Amino acid sequence: MRYLALILALAVTPDVAAQPWKIFATVDYVEPTEVEKVGRISFGALDTYGWSFGAEWRFSVWGGFAADYSHADDYEIEFNGQVFGVTSASQITGALNMHLIDTDHWDLHFGPTLSYVRWNDLDRPGKIPNLDVDNEWAVGIQAGLDYRVARYLWVVGGLRYSQLDVQHSTGSVGVDPLIARVGLAVRF
Repeated sequence: MRYLALILALAVTPDVAAQPWKIFATVDYVEPTEVEKVGRISFGALDTYGWSFGAEWRFSVWGGFAADYSHADDYEIEFNGQVFGVTSASQITGALNMHLIDTDHWDLHFGPTLSYVRWNDLDRPGKIPNLDVDNEWAVGIQAGLDYRVARYLWVVGGLRYSQLDVQHSTGSVGVDPLIARVGLAVRF
């Protein structure tokens, strides 16, 4: 029992010398990884760019909680090689990060994510009516590597994968985006 208490104390005690807060902003490249095929018919989404900003609080040397807001425009939904409609997505994501390597200059971390995604209506070409798109929850995983360039300034980068679909009134289209991020952070 003493060992369990010691382990718990070390796990949730912040490192006083560490910088427990990180505020970051990134530019994102979003690559959908899923294309659905039914016979000779295929549905999918095309890649796009976006941005995000957020913060992380380190509750221990090894763990932290991150939250961010991200947005990506121009998700083009494709049907048999033709653009079926265009939508955009905004998401709020929470992540439980585990910091594997945290030195004076490097910080390698990974962890599970939970996102609430708000899709805009699917804008259809021409005079075809728009389709309502449902908001949804998505689970995923992320990994990141931060590099210190000055006392408080860091260059951040990472990958995030989420299981995500565009649900609309006539069905759904798998997106499952892989998001590559690069940006700057301030740690204090």
